[in-house]
Amino acid sequence: MRKLHLSPEFLSAIIFTLILGLYEKLLFPGDLVFIPEQLPKGWQLIAQIACFALVVGYIWVSLTCRKSVRLAFLALFALAVLGEYGGHYSVGRFSVSDDYDMVFRLFDPTLYKNALVGFSGQVWPAAVAPILGYAALLFGLPRLHRRRNGGLGRFGAVLLAAVLLFSALYPVSSGSFRTLSLAASLRSFTSVGWKYALLYRGPRLPVQTALTNQPQNNVVFIVDESIRGDHLSLNGYPRATTPFLEQLQRQGLLYNWGVSASSGTASTNSNALLLTGVNQLPDASQNTRKMPTIFAYAKAMGYHTIYMDMQMNRAWLMNAQDFKLVDEWHVMREFSQAGEYQEDATAARWLYDKLRSSGGNFIWINKVGAHFPYLERLPPGYTVWQPGLVDERYDPPDKVQLTNTYDSALNYNLEGFFRTLVRPETLANTTFVYTSDHAQTLSENGETWPQTGPTRNEARVPILIIQAGPLAVDTSYKASHQNLFATLLDLMKVPQENRQFPYAVSLLQATASMSQPRYYIVGDITSRLRSWLYNFDVNP
Repeated sequence: MRKLHLSPEFLSAIIFTLILGLYEKLLFPGDLVFIPEQLPKGWQLIAQIACFALVVGYIWVSLTCRKSVRLAFLALFALAVLGEYGGHYSVGRFSVSDDYDMVFRLFDPTLYKNALVGFSGQVWPAAVAPILGYAALLFGLPRLHRRRNGGLGRFGAVLLAAVLLFSALYPVSSGSFRTLSLAASLRSFTSVGWKYALLYRGPRLPVQTALTNQPQNNVVFIVDESIRGDHLSLNGYPRATTPFLEQLQRQGLLYNWGVSASSGTASTNSNALLLTGVNQLPDASQNTRKMPTIFAYAKAMGYHTIYMDMQMNRAWLMNAQDFKLVDEWHVMREFSQAGEYQEDATAARWLYDKLRSSGGNFIWINKVGAHFPYLERLPPGYTVWQPGLVDERYDPPDKVQLTNTYDSALNYNLEGFFRTLVRPETLANTTFVYTSDHAQTLSENGETWPQTGPTRNEARVPILIIQAGPLAVDTSYKASHQNLFATLLDLMKVPQENRQFPYAVSLLQATASMSQPRYYIVGDITSRLRSWLYNFDVNP
């Protein structure tokens, strides 16, 4: 019998892949358990073996290519390692397709800069060893690489193999089984490609014009960013984070549903559900892409529509057809000249001038809020509660500093915004509906991520209404994001027969006896396989 002969390149690939797997196992002892894998255990093992073989093949082929092609292999490997390690430090696991979907849709330099700064202290030290180790294997062992063949075709063949493997798994797997960082990255890229290919791109259902008289009132929907409802003193938090809101409540101008449930823990999910009022989760029918937006209803009722985005300079929440129903679109650059921490205050002054001088406006504003890094939301040297963070890194052991700085950012942001905006001259003809897209973990249970995970803290948001006229409402009702769409429709007096979907009950109609279990979603909201529902009322 002939002896089995393994080439030095193939042996090197196996050894490197084994070392990489051991390193990542020690570095990340376990992924978060909040993403259960639908594959049976036996098939999970087969999928993991296939992923291991793919990585071995990737390394092996790269060692047989000429130097210029090896650079491409190294670049892709480095991007995968940095991205997946960053993902693990930011959300507690390697990526799934929805993570890359969010990165692509929220393509913004400021967002990426904040993420890079916030987690660079963890990602770079962890990633340097595998990247340098692979580089040394590729370029530092000349005797191993005497054969320098072509390789562009081989590079493409390896990528094609990855696409075929993960395409085969896509219909049956949530894409969350434990694997190597390189395989996880290739898996997510393949999955997000399939997601985009299967998205509904047709028109939304129309809304019939129901205008009887031109509206004179203003309706302002304020979607804050990363505000935790249980950190508002308005909701019993021991620190005086929201004294002005408490003053409004004492004056009978504020109606508060307390700590409520967001519909998701990621901005893209929550905003899509708020925009359309879809409440059947997961949204496998893609109704978030078919149902009318709140702007369609506002236009049908004769409102002048305004969308203010304090976080982005590009479209991300709506498509081009949706924006045709927006009369004014204002973006971050218009309000950021004085610095990020001043954007919401500048927007509040703009809104104040608009509301006191005109009526018949429907306005949606996405605020900057208290999104991480928290120091970016505060003037230099401004910290109400000490000790605060000294840099922008997200360091879970510093729970006291994280909380102190977060509370300071929340207090600075909400106090300044509402004191500027809510005055007798704006209250005269305006109703303000307020919530946040999601909340923050504040690393209370050792989480290494601020949001987009499964914990209840990330879904604890405030919901309140501010207006001068009396409201006959029951604030003991257990409220959630899902109640807000119909609330806005009621405020705009949209007739029931013009409503295109069975929306959740309006807060203007809800009573405590109507309370239902509240759920929030994590993952791809349009997929039953790649999304996970959590009961807000029982999830720890």
